[in-house]
Amino acid sequence: MAQASLNPALKELRGSLDGLTFRRRADGEASVFVQSPASTPPSDAQLARRRAFGAAQRYARQVLADPLQRGVYQALAKTLGRPTNTLLVGNFLNPPVIETVVLAGYTGAAGEEIAVLASDAIAVESVAIEVRGTWDAILEAGPARCLHGVWRYRTTADVPTGTPWRVVITVQNRAGHAAILSLPDPRDPAAAPTQASTRPPAE
Repeated sequence: MAQASLNPALKELRGSLDGLTFRRRADGEASVFVQSPASTPPSDAQLARRRAFGAAQRYARQVLADPLQRGVYQALAKTLGRPTNTLLVGNFLNPPVIETVVLAGYTGAAGEEIAVLASDAIAVESVAIEVRGTWDAILEAGPARCLHGVWRYRTTADVPTGTPWRVVITVQNRAGHAAILSLPDPRDPAAAPTQASTRPPAE
């Protein structure tokens, strides 16, 4: 890695040029990286990551094209000490986090509560709850409501007697990236929770 001190005419130089990548460090100096050509073709996983990153960059550009939205995210990025574009790209690529699910008050009856704590680098946009039964049939589903930072869902249907159930929580951020947690019926000791995440498709 080479280092360079930019003269006033080049103070805004950044990015890549003729195989060299220029980056500004926190101390104001510039670091220059030599890009070596790849000796092997990229793997499927590398291509998938590149497509996802390209889609994330397009998403960030689309959001920041709106002056009002740009102002909102610039203020948030300043508070977090991160570049605005990086904040949006990361939000596209990373799912929110499901921190806590409280099922202690749920027994499979109507009128009971399921509570969720979730977080995201920008904001949790929605929390959806599904109660599934035999053969994965959806017994009920609906959005949770956020009150003082806690997402709460009030059940509306009784699970038929003797039917094993599980609760599926889907938490989505503003970019459409979702975290999914499936919690089994506590009466089934052999069942285990499962986790997954989904991301908007990379075009």
